[in-house]
Amino acid sequence: MRKFVSPFCAVVMVLSLSVPAFAVSNEETEFTYDHLWAAVGMQILSEEEGSIWDKNSYISEAIPLYGYDESIIAYYVGIYPDGYMIINANINNPEILEYSYTNDLHETFSSAMNENQKIYYCGGLTYLIKNDIQSYSLDDASYLLVGAYDEGLTISSDQYKDKFDDLSDTLSLTNTAKKNALTEWVAFINNNNIDTNPYSRSGVVNYNIIGTSALPTSSYSYGILYGCSPNNIDYVNYYMFEDYDYVRNHCSSVSVTNMLAYYAWYYSDYSLSQDNDAVETFFTIYDDYLGTGPVWEDAYREGLTSYLYYETQYSVSYGDVLTSWSTLKENFGYYSGGKNRMIYLLIWDWDWDENFAHYVNGVGYREYTTGEKYVRIFDGWYDDIDKYISWSILTSTLGTDGGYCDITPLP
Repeated sequence: MRKFVSPFCAVVMVLSLSVPAFAVSNEETEFTYDHLWAAVGMQILSEEEGSIWDKNSYISEAIPLYGYDESIIAYYVGIYPDGYMIINANINNPEILEYSYTNDLHETFSSAMNENQKIYYCGGLTYLIKNDIQSYSLDDASYLLVGAYDEGLTISSDQYKDKFDDLSDTLSLTNTAKKNALTEWVAFINNNNIDTNPYSRSGVVNYNIIGTSALPTSSYSYGILYGCSPNNIDYVNYYMFEDYDYVRNHCSSVSVTNMLAYYAWYYSDYSLSQDNDAVETFFTIYDDYLGTGPVWEDAYREGLTSYLYYETQYSVSYGDVLTSWSTLKENFGYYSGGKNRMIYLLIWDWDWDENFAHYVNGVGYREYTTGEKYVRIFDGWYDDIDKYISWSILTSTLGTDGGYCDITPLP
């Protein structure tokens, strides 16, 4: 189902979706990717229960749409797990112009982009795409009409000039309330120095996780679990299971699976996994021990303990790690008294409810000479251990839970 949304209807609410960081001037006139992603976040968070869009959705692609004057007037935005939105590219009226829960424009638009073809938005579920790969302006070529009612027709752009004129008047309307909401959100993102590169992080809700580029540049000391690199270990990630309809909000199971994968490598004993298969291990944990999450910390521990009891010849002990920085550090490192324990962290996205919690695995730390302290993590979304979260954030605004998991063979 594709829906055309009246640009006169605005939904103003607090936003929470990862957006890329751009500088914000005192007098904003340009619609940036910050505003694009913020507008998408508004729509996702306003979706009713049962929608395929939820707080785990993210932007999978963004394609510019042009107007009669050859300027960008909107964006086609693909949404994971499926569907799209058309966003008005006007800071004064940043509306969702239409949306669909199926991504039935993706193939057509991606093909056009691959051939360097501009796509023109006519409003009301209609688009124009030129018929060949040459670079024409809208005035001097015939175009393929793509839309809900007349798809596949070849027309002259003159036939739609009046429609463009009407659309231009509508798109330029001022929506002060939404502009203010978007501007406030963008300022918040930038003021908190949140690392939100959409093409490396795929727009996942951020949880104040940063990449190495956002770390301080001063010298530092560090610790890291022995051999925890993805080069050694067959970790799983959240997106490996996105094609399974019944698997949702499964960060708890991803975290436990990766905990087991690390200790299986550490002990060179793959009886910790199911048939030496990380994916099969994940499904056993998700189906039989943890289910949809993120679960609370006591349920996380109970699930891991039960798995080890029924499936392996190992046991586990737990302990807190967030009581002090020195307590956290002693769990990382293989030499000089390091305990070499992987930890789990249940982190929260600001002050939202439990649906905005996410499990990650702690694998190391950095402590800078200038005083900043960071925990190095496997974020569960991508197969790398090059993400970090500030110790001060973990112990203050996020209300984080966390502990070590010391998995050992039975006597």
